[in-house]
Amino acid sequence: MSSNSYANLKHYNEDYGYCPGKMIRTTTIENENENFVQDEDDTPILIDCIMEGRFFDPPITTPMSGNVTIIVTEDGLLFLLKSRKGKGIVSAMIQKINTDDEPGPQVIQLYKTIKVNFSQMKSGVLSKGFLLFESEELPMTRDEFLHLIENKQLMASISTLDYEDGEIAGLLVRHF
Repeated sequence: MSSNSYANLKHYNEDYGYCPGKMIRTTTIENENENFVQDEDDTPILIDCIMEGRFFDPPITTPMSGNVTIIVTEDGLLFLLKSRKGKGIVSAMIQKINTDDEPGPQVIQLYKTIKVNFSQMKSGVLSKGFLLFESEELPMTRDEFLHLIENKQLMASISTLDYEDGEIAGLLVRHF
């Protein structure tokens, strides 16, 4: 099991800027809750990440895919992590991308299991929750997190028993 590069993560699309693979449209979240951070046009800050094996260099051929959806609030991140056809899933994380497109340090642990099911395919929600900024689980400020997003320096990955360095990965992208 070798370490993979994330050189294939940054794909350009005129409508969305740099995005991983499939382009998806998002809808505005209708909510009167004051806790959502909003841009000047009153749109919540929404971050998406589509994860696939093809974003590694060399690409990993796998039926597994996944996605992370994040809503940035004033106090932290509300997240939903899903997988499709995942087998032997061990962990999922958000980590920095180094300047040489190599994986950097882990920033946020999204999922970790103690007991791994070797044979059963896992599709659906792996984890969801709310992480507070400047906490042990999310050791950065809101501004630091958004700066890393704007500079395309954060990616998500899911690791399995067969691919300890990650079987699928994707770039975290802000939707405007």
